[in-house]
Amino acid sequence: MKDFSQNLFNRLNLLESKIQFMEEKILQMEENHEKKVSLLKSYILKIKNNEFISNANINSQVDYNDLSPEKAHEIYSSPISNIILLDVSESKHDFKISHSTKIPLSQLERFLDKKENKNKNIFVISESGTDSILACESLIEHGFYNVSNISGGHQCWPGHKQERQAS
Repeated sequence: MKDFSQNLFNRLNLLESKIQFMEEKILQMEENHEKKVSLLKSYILKIKNNEFISNANINSQVDYNDLSPEKAHEIYSSPISNIILLDVSESKHDFKISHSTKIPLSQLERFLDKKENKNKNIFVISESGTDSILACESLIEHGFYNVSNISGGHQCWPGHKQERQAS
C-alpha cells in the first residue's frame, strides 16, 4: 500500500510539473502572438500611410523601419511631411536638425507617457546611431507603431555641415 501511494504521489507530482510546463509554454505563445500582432499593425499602418517598408525589415521581422539618412531626409524635407524627428542623443552637441525634438534617451520615458497619438510618424536619430535603435525599441514596446530609425547618426544626416553651422 505504501508503494502504491508513493507511486501515486510521484505521478501527481509529474503531472503537476507537466501542467506547469504547459502553462509556461502557453504564456510564451501568447507573448509571441501579441508581438506578431503588433508587428502586423505596424506594417499595415505604414502601408496605409503609403510609407516605405524595406524587404529586410519584413524578412527580419523588425517592427521599426531602418532608414538611410538620405531617405529619411528626403521624406522629412517634404512640404507635406507630418513627422516628428526625435533626437535622443545624450550629449550636448552643437548640431540641431531644423524642427527636431531633442529628448535624451535617458529621459524618453517621460515623453512616452505624455504622447497620446501612438500612430504619429516618428523618425529617431542620435549622435552615433546606437541610441536611436534603443529608442525605437522602447517606443515600440510602449505601443508606438509608426517608428523609423535613422541609421548612422548625425554625421550621416544630409546637410549636417550646413545645419551645424546654422545652429
